[in-house]
Amino acid sequence: MRRVFWSCYILENDYVAELSACPVSGIARVESSVPLPRAYYTHSNSAEEDQSSMYFSACISMRRLLNRVHQLLYAKDTGAAVNSSQFPSIVAELQHQLEEWREVLPPFFSFTVDTAPAQNAASGFLRQRYLTCRSVIYRPYLMWLLSGLGHPSDGKSGSPTNPSPEMLQSCRACLNACLMHILNLRGFSHTVLVDT
Repeated sequence: MRRVFWSCYILENDYVAELSACPVSGIARVESSVPLPRAYYTHSNSAEEDQSSMYFSACISMRRLLNRVHQLLYAKDTGAAVNSSQFPSIVAELQHQLEEWREVLPPFFSFTVDTAPAQNAASGFLRQRYLTCRSVIYRPYLMWLLSGLGHPSDGKSGSPTNPSPEMLQSCRACLNACLMHILNLRGFSHTVLVDT
């Protein structure tokens, strides 16, 4: 039952993130009270089963991080991307959490942030999730620059006609993540929603 819950959690949140008009079931409200699965029994080979369970855990933790990013930055009326002097520190913390997620991945799932072929489909998919999360974290900077408004929190961040080095670096981080995501697009057979 736990596996089913967490699979539904990942799937629903992926749909809601991509198709915001879809109704929300409320599954996210109880996520903190549902333990992660302990035993998977998905493969006859114990090494494959361990890799499968670690991959599932990595997908769950990434989905939770993406939800946190959306909530902290984009929530209506409370998101820091709207107007907050704490926005740069929130972005820095979310980026730190994203890098920590990547650093604790087992070697079998490790990936480079470039166009080098992934060592397997799971690491390739996790790289795509990482790049998606990175672009979402830095997207407000790009939106501010393109909208002509500049950073809303203070006058130190520059303006679209005179962007600060921080704004340019953050826009570049967003664009680079989007570019790497596009260059690494593949269909992954083990996913329900295929990026392509």
